[in-house]
Formats: sequence, C-alpha cells, structure tokens
Amino acid sequence: MVYDGVDHKGADESLPYAKLARDEYAKSKAMGEKAVLDFNGTNGMQTAAIRPHAIYGPGDVQFLPSLVENAKKGKTKYIIGDGKNVTDWTYVGNVAHGHLLAASKMGDDTIAGGQAYFITDSEPIPFWDFMGVFLEKLGYPKPYLNLPFGLCMT
Repeated sequence: MVYDGVDHKGADESLPYAKLARDEYAKSKAMGEKAVLDFNGTNGMQTAAIRPHAIYGPGDVQFLPSLVENAKKGKTKYIIGDGKNVTDWTYVGNVAHGHLLAASKMGDDTIAGGQAYFITDSEPIPFWDFMGVFLEKLGYPKPYLNLPFGLCMT
C-alpha cells in the first residue's frame, strides 16, 4: 500500500500510497483501504484502516507453517542479500489490541474516523535474525549462507 521499494525508517501514517503497486495484492489492499476510509461518515458510520505488518503468533496459518515447510526442505539456511534488512513485526495480540483501540476511539467527538493506523511491535529487528530465533526454537539452524539479492531476483 505504501511500500514503494524504498526502506522507510520511522515512517508514520502520513506516508502516501505507493505510486505503483509492487504486486496485485498490494494494489487490492490499497483499493480496499481507500474504499473503507472514503466510506467514513456515510450514514453516521465511522471507519478506520488498521495496517499491521508481518503478523506472527498463535493461530498463524502462513508465516510459521511455511517456515517449517521450508526448513524441512533445507531452504532456510540462506540469507538473501546482506542480511541487514530490518522489519518491524507484529504479534497477533498487538493487532487485536490495535483494532480495539481504534474502535474505542470512534465517536462524534473524535478524529479517529477516516484515519489509517500502522500497528507493529515497535521493535525493529533484522529480518534474518527474527527468522533465526524461530528456526532455532524449532530445532533448525539459523540462516547462515548469504546469496546476492540480484542473483536471487534473476
């Protein structure tokens, strides 16, 4: 939605939508968010957009299962690029808390309606370090072999 291929350290909700979507998923997310925010105030309804990033935690059906599947295949020993890319992950409980906070702020006397809110753990960590923590807890080695980003993209 707002990611345009450039790292954004310390970005806030004033960051504009990306001019070109990186993929169809990002494009559909931006379209959906705009529709929700545009609906704010219609028939007395207040809306907000919650923007969690990289969700993990109990009930996960994407991140952890695919990590385990790739670890079993021996694919998680690789670090793509220099390994310094930082991600601000979001525990699922923080996502739920963010939704509750936004809902509690809706009302005639607030400006919460019509706004977008980033939700993260506010603990940026190198992506591959985070992956390594999970892999080690699951009994697999941390990623340790660097592959050049350009080679992987080719």
